[in-house]
Amino acid sequence: MIQFISFLLGTLLFCATLWAQPDCKNAVRDISTTADHIKTVFKTTDVAREVEYIQETVRTCNVNIAKFGWGRGIFDYWKTTGYNGQLTTLQNKIEHESMYKDVEAELNEYKKYATILGLDPSKTNSYYDTYRQQGRQSRDREENTCQAVDLRNDTLGPVRDQDGIGWCYAFAAADLLTYRLGKKVSAVDLALNYNDKWDNNLLKQVGWAEHEFEGAASRNSQEVTIEKTAQKGGACLEENLRSEDNGPASLMENLIQLDKLKRDTAELTPIRCPSAQKIFPTINTKELMDIAKESSRASFIASLSNKACEPRISLKGIEVERKGSHLLGDALKNDKSEMFAALDEQLNRKNIVAISYYASILYNANAPVTGGHASSIVGRKYNRKSGECEYLIRNSWGRGCNSYDTRYKCEEGNIWIPKSIVSKGLRNVSYIK
Repeated sequence: MIQFISFLLGTLLFCATLWAQPDCKNAVRDISTTADHIKTVFKTTDVAREVEYIQETVRTCNVNIAKFGWGRGIFDYWKTTGYNGQLTTLQNKIEHESMYKDVEAELNEYKKYATILGLDPSKTNSYYDTYRQQGRQSRDREENTCQAVDLRNDTLGPVRDQDGIGWCYAFAAADLLTYRLGKKVSAVDLALNYNDKWDNNLLKQVGWAEHEFEGAASRNSQEVTIEKTAQKGGACLEENLRSEDNGPASLMENLIQLDKLKRDTAELTPIRCPSAQKIFPTINTKELMDIAKESSRASFIASLSNKACEPRISLKGIEVERKGSHLLGDALKNDKSEMFAALDEQLNRKNIVAISYYASILYNANAPVTGGHASSIVGRKYNRKSGECEYLIRNSWGRGCNSYDTRYKCEEGNIWIPKSIVSKGLRNVSYIK
């Protein structure tokens, strides 16, 4: 996210330079800066304006371009390559988005660049007509089928915060169980059940930034997490094992502190156990010390979890179904129709759905898809202004909105994202049958 903001600020400053009159005192610097920008984007983006700025600066300030090692054909090369790159970018956008919405505005842009490049008008018009028809059909279909659904309720409560740990899959699974059981389920317990042991698995997931997700998000994790929890005897309530609101320290900091206490059992005293009460409020100090003495370091956190979660809520009859691939690399290859059909069917039945997807769509709708993530979808609506169906993603980054692309409507950590954008990153959907 920080990298994206820095890029955006840099772009704004660069554009401000283009709007200004050439500054001959700093002409060489400005030309070099503009050329560096051109070189990073001209294969996919129209850079005619930037090229014309350099040309104007060269003329006005009488700069010899030979000092940059450029020949006279460099400007035409950058322009033509940029036009072709922009045309290809538009084609990719049109061919994808026309499956979900009207793309006439993009098609008009396509026509403009096709004309600049001197493409065959008959082929251009044929392409235009084909995708205009597809886009209009998609718009009409979505308007008729994208009925409004909002499944947020008091049991789910406000959006939770995974606190920088790569446990997004557990928070998504906790949402599924919470919604079905009508009782708030602990995401931490689900993560502990999935990973089996603290030292071998969970410590490897410490320190990841919001958009650097690791671990179970790349697998059929909601299914396995819930299956393992069922095998363990059932779900744990959030009130018995807290996934957030752990005091001034973060969840991970408190878990690491507990791990250190077990490692240094000789120094374990009642006064050194406050972190346990924050996460395991039902375990008193004597019980904690007894568990510490009787368990290994690898089983200490799990033993605390088992004690705190008594009695567990039975998951008998709970069955999770998944549609789509569990492999990261398959996201762009998949036919998304089966996944969206399952997603929409469940929402129509008033059932929430967990999705595995690329997190990059959250903070930059136009960026290449990266970063495996999982969230739940709790709503749907048709946006008449954009002419597209949108889904309400209940994320697990807390209730703030600063992490998300500003083009999305964010409601305390719930984000309305267009179907065409969700489709770009969607890998699979999971739900309780």
